[in-house]
Amino acid sequence: MAAKNKRSWPIGTPKLYFWMVLTAFIMIFASSFWTAISINAIVQNSFQMLGTQASKGLANAVAENLITKEYAAIEASARQSLSNENLLSVVITDRFGKVILDLIRDKKSDVPMLDFSKERLAPPSDNVPLSFPSSKANRLFFWHPIIAGVNIGWVRVEVSMLESEAVYTALSINSLVIFSILLGIFVLLGIWKLRNYLYKVIGLNKKLADQNSENTQLVVSSYLLMMESLGMMIAKRDSDTGAHNYRVTYIAILIAEKVQITRDKMQSLIVGSFLHDIGKIAITDAILLKPGKLNDQEWITMKTHVSHGEQMVKHIGLLSIGYEIVANHHEKWNGSGYPRGLSGSNIPLIARIFMVADTFDALCSKRPYKKILSYEESMKIIHDETPSHFDPEMIAIFTLISKGIYDELALLNESDVKDLVRKKAELYFYENPPLEHMEL
Repeated sequence: MAAKNKRSWPIGTPKLYFWMVLTAFIMIFASSFWTAISINAIVQNSFQMLGTQASKGLANAVAENLITKEYAAIEASARQSLSNENLLSVVITDRFGKVILDLIRDKKSDVPMLDFSKERLAPPSDNVPLSFPSSKANRLFFWHPIIAGVNIGWVRVEVSMLESEAVYTALSINSLVIFSILLGIFVLLGIWKLRNYLYKVIGLNKKLADQNSENTQLVVSSYLLMMESLGMMIAKRDSDTGAHNYRVTYIAILIAEKVQITRDKMQSLIVGSFLHDIGKIAITDAILLKPGKLNDQEWITMKTHVSHGEQMVKHIGLLSIGYEIVANHHEKWNGSGYPRGLSGSNIPLIARIFMVADTFDALCSKRPYKKILSYEESMKIIHDETPSHFDPEMIAIFTLISKGIYDELALLNESDVKDLVRKKAELYFYENPPLEHMEL
């Protein structure tokens, strides 16, 4: 039997659950609150009954002794009544409201037992019911005539409502506790459901992000593959092998790492280094591969490879980031270069770095018009050309690492250099470099 699928809350209905939970909370709280009020009312009625009975009983006892003025017997009856813990005080007055007896059930108080100097109280008028409550804080007062119909005096008893208030408070607190517990349960349930929902959303977003990252890497890989292919095609036209672009790119990266340029600029440097001579596609072999010195007209034609290169890379997606090097790799520090005659810091930094790397590799490599030079010969030419051609700061940095670079490249074949450059490209182009290198 196939396992049953787990059911989960439908996504997109949080408001419905919120109002359902809120309604349940209100109903529970309201029922608890109404129960507390009802029980409190029952308790209050019992105390009212107690006060009514106590005031009637005292009135009858006082009536038997008041005519003969047996105040001691009156006081004894009042004290006996106060033995009930729910009675707080007993007051007996004449018909005019003057206090005859005032007793309070409080052992700490020093109230006179018999005091005829007490001020008048305000007993109920003759036209009100024989007994009625008068609330004051948590107390109830009850009045009764000593002899009904004759009105020779009044008895007032004070009944404590503390127990009633305690019951009401306890029930109210209990209802709040129940409400809080249920609220906590529903909140935890909601958090758990929200957690699962967020995990689903996060998982979906991660999956989409991974897919986008993978697609982006494929696009970047395609552009880098195109960059390598174009670079190799151009390099093989005027050098002994297609390794020139890999070597010059590797040298430029090592210089740039010492300069500590940004990641974006490093990407531009790598692309530009591969495509710096892409404009030579438009130059004929008769000029490009000519073993001797070019005449003036041929030199003018040769220099147009820069403008041709600019037009080629300007609108080709990722390859366009190499524009600064393609457009400026033949400028010179003193402004005597081409095509714009830029000088000094007006030449983009990555172009100044590339010029050093390109010249060094060109001097150390075989070309149709020159032989291979040694490291010492190459560095002497570079230092001699520095005041006019190169950025002195870039030369100072390159001088410190040039011998190590020369010795390293002398031991590597074309395949080894390609691997070095591809690893560097992966480092600067991918957030998560692929396990396998790009293969041409």
